[in-house]
Amino acid sequence: MILQKIYDENVENDIKSLFEAWPEISYKVTIKPVKVGDDSINVVYIETNDEDFEKAVGIFESKEEAMGAFRSFAYELGFEDYPTNIAFLHAGFDGDKLFLFLKAKNDDNIKQFDQLSVEKLTKELPNYQRVVIYQSAVLTYLKDIYPAIDNIAYVIPHKLSNIGCQTPELSDLAKIYGVSLNTKEDEVRFIERLLQDPKGLCKDKELPPIDIPL
Repeated sequence: MILQKIYDENVENDIKSLFEAWPEISYKVTIKPVKVGDDSINVVYIETNDEDFEKAVGIFESKEEAMGAFRSFAYELGFEDYPTNIAFLHAGFDGDKLFLFLKAKNDDNIKQFDQLSVEKLTKELPNYQRVVIYQSAVLTYLKDIYPAIDNIAYVIPHKLSNIGCQTPELSDLAKIYGVSLNTKEDEVRFIERLLQDPKGLCKDKELPPIDIPL
């Protein structure tokens, strides 16, 4: 597994505490600078040898249970999973009926949910370490149903605000990119494209990478 955390004065002690509790796990630590707006932050990455968790079987019922316990302790120390599974979440109305659309990165399949099936969505979300949202209202709506969304949500309006930019309407951006947005599914695909080629989002400023710690 790969865990990450923004570098701070406690990080060396946190790593020491983590592996004093789990001495059987071998690991590698790297620190990389990441540009965020006009600034740069240092991100600490811990990569573990997952086969080493087999050594904890006996104390735990399985390798997976041991990895879960390790993760829980790492989370308490402020680490999070490096996002390898990323999704895009969007919403729209048909009359007064709300629909939510979930698309995994690099997957053409888009799953649709309504207010009656939103519980199914909350069971899908734990499969992702990062969920990209273009509408702040989606986060507000989901927080009451699935509070853990706060820990994985990359909310584009919030990120733009942090670097001094406003959030353009998708329809305006579509004109810049020369694409047609006829359905909400089109909009979800377009949001994914924006993260790959964000030229129209904030002039000469760049959004923070979606995979850095939140």
